[in-house]
Amino acid sequence: MSLKNLSIVFSVVLLASVASCNTDSKNADGLGDPDFEEQGTSEQVVETFYQVPSPEDLFVFVKAGNLPYNGELLNPITNVGRYIDTKSKELNFGVYTADLAYAAAFHKYQESLKKLESIRKMSDEIGISSVFDQALEERIKHIFTNSDSLMSVTSSSYYNIVDFLESNDRGKTLAMLSAGGWIESLYIVSYLVDDYDKYPKTIQHIADQKLSFENLVMYLKKYEYDENVKATLDEIMIVQEVYQSLDNVSIDSNAKTPVGDEIWVGGKSRIKMTEEQFELLKEKITIVRNKVTGNNVK
Repeated sequence: MSLKNLSIVFSVVLLASVASCNTDSKNADGLGDPDFEEQGTSEQVVETFYQVPSPEDLFVFVKAGNLPYNGELLNPITNVGRYIDTKSKELNFGVYTADLAYAAAFHKYQESLKKLESIRKMSDEIGISSVFDQALEERIKHIFTNSDSLMSVTSSSYYNIVDFLESNDRGKTLAMLSAGGWIESLYIVSYLVDDYDKYPKTIQHIADQKLSFENLVMYLKKYEYDENVKATLDEIMIVQEVYQSLDNVSIDSNAKTPVGDEIWVGGKSRIKMTEEQFELLKEKITIVRNKVTGNNVK
């Protein structure tokens, strides 16, 4: 799959854009269809499973929804040294990628550069340091003195990483980075919602991740022969249990806006998430995220 086709993938990346919740694209492309894996070609299945957060698109809706920036939610860069095994390195590379996307979206330059440096350091440890070439390093050094934007630099890093892993048949590594990024993204967004009734659109996006989570699980299962991938799958099952409890409901064109504690997402087939289910999801994703990062606090 070429980089040109990655724009297709963005529609299934966690919380990639505000517009996605206002269309029927997720229903139209077969996501969530239990027969999807058998119906599509091998290449189509692989494309569906790319979950690495895009610095340009991830968290766009966070700003659009007037959600705040909270740097305390990010994984401290001082934790980098504690990740000494392959599993923790790959997962937390994804975690820091999501953190970078969040910080860059809010133009937090110092925080973003620190995260980018952490990613560069970890890239050497997981064998993808070649994506950070001299040209990119020069752009980073001069980011404050020319028109080259932080988002442009982080986007280049993202595309280079995905392209490198794809070109070198390292799907297992991409799956692990994707899992780390997805976990961190859902964790951050969940904790930005301090009032269930105040942010209905954000709740809708979070509920809609039932579809992308199913795809992420299926992608990881492609490599579950690997003990690190298998362990990660086992760890995220508590999140899967919550998403499986969400009801898919069919609505007609004359359906009224949901009331009470019901939130509907999508088009003709929608997902309903109650406040109780949201709080349980937040609790479970926190457990998984803190296990991945080694943090014991929110």
